[in-house]
Amino acid sequence: LQRFVGRGTALITFTGARSGREYTTPISYRRDGETVTFTTNRTRRWWRNLATQPAVGLRLAGKDHLGSARVLGIDEALPRFIELMKAQKVIARVNGVEFDDEGHPDPDQAASALETTVMIAVELDSQAR
Repeated sequence: LQRFVGRGTALITFTGARSGREYTTPISYRRDGETVTFTTNRTRRWWRNLATQPAVGLRLAGKDHLGSARVLGIDEALPRFIELMKAQKVIARVNGVEFDDEGHPDPDQAASALETTVMIAVELDSQAR
C-alpha cells in the first residue's frame, strides 16, 4: 500500500468492528490544522467500522498519526466536501461535480453527490506516533 502514498494521498488504518483485525486503505484527503477530511463511496463497507471503532492511524506525508474518526452529517459535510474538492479535484471528477469559472465546485452538484458519498473527519492527536 505504500506505493499509493503521495501528495494528497494517505493511508488510514482502522479496526474491524466484528473481526478486531486491522485494515489499511488509501484515501485522498485534505488537512486543515489537526483535522483531516476525506470521502468514500457510501456503498463501500469499511467506513462503517468507524462508528464503533473510531480510533484510527493515518500515514500523512511520511509521518504516522493517531486520531479519532467520525462520519459527518450533511450540514457539516457539505462545506467540508466543497473544500476537499477544491484541494483534490479528482474527487470532484469522480463525483460528477463541475467547477465554475472561478474554480468553485457547483454546490447543488456537491449536495447531490453527498447522497452517495460519506464524508469523514479525523481529529488528530497532538503527537505523531
